[in-house]
Amino acid sequence: VGDDGVLVVDSGTVAMSEKLLAEINKLAEGRPIRLVINTHVHPDHTGGNEAISKAGGAIVAGNFAQQINNRTGGGGTGRPTGHAAHGRMAVPAPAVIRLLEGYDVRPGPAESGELTTPTGAVLIRALATRGVPGNYRPLKSGYGAGTKDFKGRANALRVVLADVDAVSNAESVVLLACDIDDMAAEYVAAAADRVRGLGALDVTLVPILMKKGRLGTRVEALCSPDDADRLEAALLTHTTTIGVRRTMASRHTLPRRLETVSVFGQQVTLKIVTLPDGSERAKPEFDDIDRVANATGKTHAEVRAAAVQ
Repeated sequence: VGDDGVLVVDSGTVAMSEKLLAEINKLAEGRPIRLVINTHVHPDHTGGNEAISKAGGAIVAGNFAQQINNRTGGGGTGRPTGHAAHGRMAVPAPAVIRLLEGYDVRPGPAESGELTTPTGAVLIRALATRGVPGNYRPLKSGYGAGTKDFKGRANALRVVLADVDAVSNAESVVLLACDIDDMAAEYVAAAADRVRGLGALDVTLVPILMKKGRLGTRVEALCSPDDADRLEAALLTHTTTIGVRRTMASRHTLPRRLETVSVFGQQVTLKIVTLPDGSERAKPEFDDIDRVANATGKTHAEVRAAAVQ
């Protein structure tokens, strides 16, 4: 993407045309497609030519630098350099790193060269969802072999069509944890409240025994993967810890809803969850129970019993 417009290297398959154009338009920010360079004539590189030409792109045939195997699984980008038409350059190439902005990537094995090309990066943007499912049910699979001979491993790309929902409705989460033994309890609690207020799904404080017999507190924050970096920074900022551990996890949550009931002329909110067998369980919000008890002179137990009856 330049000031004068967009240059596309390979247009993918026919089936990918609409998604490819949509991703190009996001990156182009209104700039027109000027040229399409096809590195060779295989349909997986030229199938989208017709759609892109209708969008204004001129098709140019070319046979440039050797295309090295794509490997999209897990976002491996290769390292440390790869061959290009104008010599060796750092991997990932500028186009690849631009296309993968906002995605988690990792380097490939040492001296592997380029593992993700611009075409592969576009496919990731168009097809991939964030995160890898912990469990899935394979429906179909396919393999493609490249021409480069990697030492000690096969040069092959595997694609699996899978049903994730059929296996589990677990939610992918990140568990952040840090141990503290040099911070007053009030300030640990305040830091936990701060992290909770910033969007953590849950924050717990666990008493622990640290080295030299010192009493400490483990702060554990559960959050979505998208919030992990921000909440990790909050733990490092608002506590005295010098390190935060990060663990990928999954969780199951019961379907829930909120309802309001009238108790002794006052409003009380109920949190109602649906159990695996279809039955329901209700729990009144304590702040409401406390408010109604103070307003009516009833005991907390009386107000709670009236709310859930």
